[in-house]
This record gives sequence, C-alpha cells and structure tokens, in this order.
Amino acid sequence: MCGLVAAFACSSRPLPPGAVADAVRAVAHRGPDGHGMRCGDRRGAFAEESADGARWALGHRRLAIVGLGPEGDQPMVRDGAWIVFNGEIYNWRELRTELEALGERFHTRTDTEVMLAAWGRWGASFVARLRGMFAFVIVDPARGTAIAARDRLGIKPLYLWQDADQAVFASEIKQFAAWPGFSARADRQAVADFLLDALVDHDPDTTMFDGVRPLRPGCLVEWRLAAAPDAGAQEPYWHPPETRWDLGWEDAVAETRERFVDAVRMHLRSDVPVGSCLSGGLDSSAVVGVSAADLGQRLLCFSSCSRDPRYDEQRYIDAVARDHRLEVEKVFLDQDELERVLEDLVYHQDLPFTSGSMACQWIVMRRARASGVPVLLDGQGGDELLGGYRKYAVFYLRWLLARRQPVRATRHLFGALVRGDGRLLRFDAAWQRYLPAWMRRTKGAAAPVLGADYAKRARSAWGEAMRGVRDLREHRLADLRRWSLPALLRYEDRNSMAHSIEARVPFLDHPLAEHFVSLPPQHLFRGGRSKRLLVAALGHALPEEVRRRRTKMGFESALREWMRAGLGARLLRELGSCPFLSEVVDGSWLASDAPRTLPATDAGLALVFRLHVLSRWARRFAVEP
Repeated sequence: MCGLVAAFACSSRPLPPGAVADAVRAVAHRGPDGHGMRCGDRRGAFAEESADGARWALGHRRLAIVGLGPEGDQPMVRDGAWIVFNGEIYNWRELRTELEALGERFHTRTDTEVMLAAWGRWGASFVARLRGMFAFVIVDPARGTAIAARDRLGIKPLYLWQDADQAVFASEIKQFAAWPGFSARADRQAVADFLLDALVDHDPDTTMFDGVRPLRPGCLVEWRLAAAPDAGAQEPYWHPPETRWDLGWEDAVAETRERFVDAVRMHLRSDVPVGSCLSGGLDSSAVVGVSAADLGQRLLCFSSCSRDPRYDEQRYIDAVARDHRLEVEKVFLDQDELERVLEDLVYHQDLPFTSGSMACQWIVMRRARASGVPVLLDGQGGDELLGGYRKYAVFYLRWLLARRQPVRATRHLFGALVRGDGRLLRFDAAWQRYLPAWMRRTKGAAAPVLGADYAKRARSAWGEAMRGVRDLREHRLADLRRWSLPALLRYEDRNSMAHSIEARVPFLDHPLAEHFVSLPPQHLFRGGRSKRLLVAALGHALPEEVRRRRTKMGFESALREWMRAGLGARLLRELGSCPFLSEVVDGSWLASDAPRTLPATDAGLALVFRLHVLSRWARRFAVEP
C-alpha cells in the first residue's frame, strides 16, 4: 500500500523540474517506510532525483507490508522496465511459482517484482492474472510503451490530469497541485449533484475537480512513449460474469463458504500484524469470525462505538468478541472530536463527504496505527454484492412483479415487513434520489439554495442513469460502479492511508465478488430477509445475535443530534465567509432568514453539513467555482 505519481511529457517541453518530487512529498502519509524517484526518456532511465530534461518520471512513497527491507523499494526496475505500484497482489506467490517454471529468476520476495516479471513475460494481458487490489504504472523504454491499470472494482485509486504539455497519474488529487499548469476548478455539475442528492464519485469519468478523472476500475490504458496517454482509450480487462440461473441454493451455500474462506485466507497474507474493523454488522463479523473459526487467526479488532444507544452496536460487537475470544479496542466519537478532525478529514479526503461517519472511521484508523497494527480487514462491498441495503427489498419486489410472480412477491413483502430490516419503512433523505421527478420538486431541500448557474444543473442523476432499469443484477452492478461503492472505497482509502494503514476488503476479492454477482436474484433474499445466503454459509462463525439481527447501521454517528444541539447553528454562521459559496449558493437566500430554518428538519441538517464541508473543501484547495 503506497502512493505514486507518474508524469509524461506530451509536447517538446520536458517535465518541470521538482514537480514529481513535490507530488511525492504531498502523499508522505501514504508511505512512511521509504520513497524514491526515477526519470528518463525514450531510451531509458537517466537520473534518480532530478527531472531536468525528462520525458517521463516516476515517484513513490512506500508502506512496507510484504518484503520489508529495501528490496521492496520503488520505483523498481527489471529488464529495463520500471514500475510504481500501490496495493497488494495476494496471489504473488502462486504467480512467482508459475513464472519460475517458465525460466524466470527473482532477486526479491515481493509482489512488485512478480508484476514486472509478468509484464515482461505476458505483456498487458498479465493484469487479468492478478488477484488483489492495485493501481500501477509501468514504463518500458525498450518496448517504447507505458501502461497504467487499476484493479477490477476500484479499491485502489488512480487519477489522471493532463494539459497540452504533460499527462500525470497520481494516487491523490492533491498531488496535481505540484504542476504549474494545474488549476483547481470545480466541476459544476458534480457540485450541484453533491448539494442536491449527496452524491460523490458517482460519475466514473469525472471528479469534483474539473479536468481530473479517475482511471476506471477494471481498465487499463497502454500507449507509446512517443505519444500521450489517451484517457478515452481505456480498455476493460474485466467483465462481470452472467447470472447462473441454474445454480441451486445448496450449491450456492457451499460455494459461498469455500470462496469466502479462501478470500479471507488470502487477505491475511502479510509480513506485518493484521487486524480488523468490527462494526457488529454481518459483513465485518463474518470476516473476523471466519478468520478465527476456519483459519485459526484471532484478529485484534477496532470498533467505533457510541454513548448514545440509538447509534451503538456494542451488543453485537461484544457477542462476536465473546464467541471467538477476541480483543476489541473501542473508540467513541463525540461532537468536540468531530469538530477537531473536520479540517484533516477534508484535506485527506480530497473531495467533500456527506456524513459524520467519516470521522468515526478516522478515529478507528488512528487507534489501529497507535496500536501497531498497519493492516486492517474490513467488510466493505458486502451490501452492494448481496443486496444488503434497504432499497433492495423494494427492488426485488419490483423485479418479482415485473416477472409476473405475484405469489412470491406477496411472500417476500410479508417477510420483509415482519422479519426483514427493522428500518425498512424509514423513508429518510437518502430515499429522495429514488423518487420520481414530480415528487422531488416538492421535497428537495437544496433546490432553492443553488445560484443561477448551478440551479440550471439541478437534476436527478440517479434517475437519469437508471431510468427503465428493472433488473436486480443491473442495480447491484450500478452500486458497484457508481452509487455507493466508489465513494465508500475512497473514504476508506483516504482515512486509512492518512494514518499509514493498509485497508483490505475480502468481499471484493474478485473470485468471491464474481460468485456473488452471478447469483440468481432469488438467492439474495429468503423469507424477506437479505444476506441469508451468507448466514447459511458462515453461520458457524457468527453468534446468534448477529445471525438474527434486523437492524443495520454501519459507522453511524449522532450527527443529527449534535447539529440540533448547536453544531448546526455554528456551521451555518461560517458559511457567509466563503467566497466559493457566494458563487454556488443564491446570494439572496444566504442573506435571508431561510438558512436558519434548515436545522428544523433532517434534510435541512444534512444540507447544512454538506454546505459546510463544501466550503471547507473549497478553501483548503483554493477551488475556483
């Protein structure tokens, strides 16, 4: 797990001296165990610390997890090809054995060298052989080519910014500020979507910084060193499998257990201590339970708890710990701590966020690092893959009705109401994005807030993208690609790496994820309840309290109560001093009494928080509206 930058000259001008070194320093938090840089031209590498006259340059910060000595330092070279790499390749030992059988010899015990050897042996097709989370750039002057790629589900970040003179790949957007030609300008449509629908990272080709785009998950781009990389020429190397309609329930249960145990086993590979986040929910409980019950490894766990019983999950956390004799370190977020860490959160996230749960995750990662645990497993991805969100109970009902199965639909509805998620009928602000346009116009809290140019961009981004989609599988894939997982993975990556923690997500191990994606819809719900397949497969590793649990929280905080108790009013008072907001928000609205009425509703409180985070983001990165 590391931070990288890779720059390429696109005109006759060489790369600006010092820019790559500055970009590496900007992500020192991602790699406290080493750093390096290498520059060159189309003939090869020629300098280590200077970009003078360079046509390409690579920079790296290292967090040592596998191969702890200097043998793992990057940029790394093999047969004249150079790499900078962020992530972990869990099957590097198996790949190494395969390559050795073909005659390859190795000088290190690192996944990085295995990647270079695989590139040399198989070319760009080697990416499809990787099992792990990764973002990398390889420069191969002998072949005259370069390649950049990202893992199948976008666990590890990789952004691209370019102008007429240079193209730059980076792990974090803040690194682009090292380039003289970069200007931090807002993508106005992205800002409008954030304020109206609390959407971030939902467009796979844009960010809230105009001109900065992510490399798409499961894609690679390869180009000649004599030319510039073409972000529009990204080539997908991974496609989700089709639904296996003939997969029976018992076979699905057996395969789920086999693949899940294998995924956790692979994610435990490390040369440093491994722990886990434990929320008390089904997903994280399954990870630590399988680790203990099936693999004999009891992980030190870190949990976000609350002194407000409405947001506290200690009952379930304690049940998991008691069943498997686990040690759990608990952290408690309060209002004062939230206010103290907000500025750091905004800086490290690079982009705005929508809730206080960011701070809950932040203090969990901080405690883990202080406890000497630099690798944490987490349950991210389970809800998207297995239809765990409340909305999926409705989507499944709609799917059954569309297929003219009224009896099964009635049984599902009854089961969902009686035995399903206890919050199923809680139609809070998040449901606004799923409402028809004619209903949204009367309920959108942000609608009267936007200034003239931003108001023209008001839309239902979810409605436009999902219009006419009734297939349950397509809804799950959309969540994986757009609506929830990209933002959750960005939150986790930045919060963990801010504290030099490697966060691993076994649910997104691609053999397991492919299994879940291919499940027929009827296996996602049983008796009106979601994730019964997971319970059937892994029940031996779960306490009864978790197996029977009907509530779902995640890393929730008491933000609404704090906002009503005075935090909301304080955040509101700070809005008027932000020049960026004076362009985004209607001036007459901001100067009126209307803002003071917002804390009266949950939707209004959420909007105040988003406005405040947006203003901090704009100030911190000097964003032009």
